[in-house]
Amino acid sequence: MNDQIKRLMRSYHDMLEDCKFDPDIMCEESQLVRKLKYIINKRLPAEAKALILLYADYDSLRKLAGLFGVSHVTVKNRIAGIRKEVLSELDKLKDKDL
Repeated sequence: MNDQIKRLMRSYHDMLEDCKFDPDIMCEESQLVRKLKYIINKRLPAEAKALILLYADYDSLRKLAGLFGVSHVTVKNRIAGIRKEVLSELDKLKDKDL
């Protein structure tokens, strides 16, 4: 495996750990953070979850696109779709506590 792919996988695994949903009712995170973690971990398909976490880590469409070997516009469009999914799921959880 080349270094670029290893770095990408390591970054993804680190983000997975940071973004893990804790179902414990005594968790001290805000409801918004808990809901976002829940959506990312339980509602998004694996591809969308990986892409949104890597985008959060790299914070650059161009860097992420370069790692995947695709256009930054492709990544931008996919991230926009995932954001819509997350906002839709967040709206469904509006009046619920996790």
